[in-house]
Amino acid sequence: MTRDTTRDPLRFAYWVPNVSGGLVVSTIEQRTDWSYEYNRDLARIAERAGFDYALSQVRYTASYGAEYQHESTSFSLALLLATERLKVIAAVHPGLWQPGVLAKWLATADHLSNGRVAVNVVSGWFADEFRQLGEPWLEHDERYRRSAEFMQTLRAIWTEDEANIAGDFYRIRDYSLKPKPLSWEGRPHPEIFQGGNSTVARRNGGMYADWYFSNGKDFDGVREQLADLRSIASEAGRTDGPRFGLNGFVIIRDTEAEARDTLREIVAKAHVKAVEGFGSAVKQAGQSTSDKRGMWADSSFEDLVQYNDGFRTGLIGTAEQVAERIVEYRRLGVDLILAAFLHFQEEVEAFGREVIPMVREMEIDAGLDPTAVPVPVAS
Repeated sequence: MTRDTTRDPLRFAYWVPNVSGGLVVSTIEQRTDWSYEYNRDLARIAERAGFDYALSQVRYTASYGAEYQHESTSFSLALLLATERLKVIAAVHPGLWQPGVLAKWLATADHLSNGRVAVNVVSGWFADEFRQLGEPWLEHDERYRRSAEFMQTLRAIWTEDEANIAGDFYRIRDYSLKPKPLSWEGRPHPEIFQGGNSTVARRNGGMYADWYFSNGKDFDGVREQLADLRSIASEAGRTDGPRFGLNGFVIIRDTEAEARDTLREIVAKAHVKAVEGFGSAVKQAGQSTSDKRGMWADSSFEDLVQYNDGFRTGLIGTAEQVAERIVEYRRLGVDLILAAFLHFQEEVEAFGREVIPMVREMEIDAGLDPTAVPVPVAS
């Protein structure tokens, strides 16, 4: 893979709290809300703060502290229509969506938002979502094989005059989508994100996705995943990706000790039954992979208090410490930070005010932002 990972500045995204319960499974106070009104205001705050993307969560049934859920695609479109610059990523499940129908929906949303919609293909970890809806629950590697076909089908429908797919899961015959999504140089269609830590998830990301989402990881974990993705993409003959997004739960306080105390309080007040139930469900999914390397396979109880191992990324400390750590991830090749917070509106605003400007300065000083224009020195 020959793509220059430093061709763009680092991007920032946040988790949309369109699911009740917040982003940690804990009884600690979380000043957040799953309502549309709260999230509309949050999206506008994030846009002003310098965030580039928002990721709407997908849940179809109550589980592990998430009693209420707004559907991700309709919620994403509402946020797109309430903002001007923010890109919104709608998470979807293959198996619950037919790719031609979703391709049509995304094309329409793309026109309505002037090219700001994206999709996150979620292969699925929660069997009850499928079983309660009467849909078959596939084994882990089969779910990712279906996702691979799903992504290929989306791209074919968006870029070919008449799409034809003859796969094991999807069959599209002479299908012509009009209008197609908006396109321009560097963005031929809505961006396709795909996550997961397993071997087959990495294969999908390296071969078919525009972006690969990782659970929270430390520096060594990021290095290992990036090396794997680059190898897969190179073997597939790709020169255009995927870019790498890293999940992280952000705790910024005046001192590192205060931030660490907040983390300890989150874990001490964890909803034990919900965390253990979630852990049992996701570890079963991870251990069912052919090589036992699935997502959450080695997650501790503390890790699972934040759904996607966000504490592992280590974005915990003062604003300067968090900015420095983010730039170190940038040096490794991370292209996007996907952030979650306890108190979304105020902490997203503070992150944009205190952290993003420091990251930009550090990127320029380190030569990581080739788009930056030096300010001329007055003579």
